Amino acid sequence: MPYYSRNFTGPDVLQSVKDNKVWMLLKIPSVKMSESDCGVDYGFSPDPTTFLVAIQTEENGPWRTYCRISLYGTRVDAQLEVLKAICVGVLDHKLVMLSVDREEVFQQLTSDLYRHLFEGRVKLTNQGGTTEVNLDTWRAITSETQDSPDVLDARARGQVVKLRRKYFLTECFKRAMMNQILGKIDGPKIGDRFRFLVRVRANILRRIQARIRLCYLRCAQE
Repeated sequence: MPYYSRNFTGPDVLQSVKDNKVWMLLKIPSVKMSESDCGVDYGFSPDPTTFLVAIQTEENGPWRTYCRISLYGTRVDAQLEVLKAICVGVLDHKLVMLSVDREEVFQQLTSDLYRHLFEGRVKLTNQGGTTEVNLDTWRAITSETQDSPDVLDARARGQVVKLRRKYFLTECFKRAMMNQILGKIDGPKIGDRFRFLVRVRANILRRIQARIRLCYLRCAQE
């Protein structure tokens, strides 16, 4: 499978936006896939903003990195045009959910300019905040589960704590990836469609009625 790595400076991206040729700048073809993920790391100069796309070419097959795009010294509005090109071109309009932690980015994605692409599919998250976690199950406690018997029991035993969301999410992914590597049956794994999502949905996800896995930006070909 080909792997595409692209690095662009702000002027390059801005010129492609003015010429309406962002897709030609990227030169990354769309790909037939079972599922795909796109992680977005918004950077501040001199750190780049990076988009990383991973795909599965077959059901339950291995995950492979398909492309990595880094933007250096690029304005936010131009970054969003690159994100649009990824969603429309590389991922073929199959976006399910995008979670962002910047108010400025959220407002622009829900503006008239991008509403047709992201309305109902973008969520503002506060990764600098905290969340309650049941240490027995390593699950985030939501308004729907806070009065459940297992949570009340864990709280009475001092097994409910508040953790920073960024730490909690990082630990969730670390555990999932380790279980994937070790082939463990129990516990969260990359590839679980619902069990793993329960642990992070309170922080970065909203519930959807679809047979699709998602995290940050995730899409799937049904």
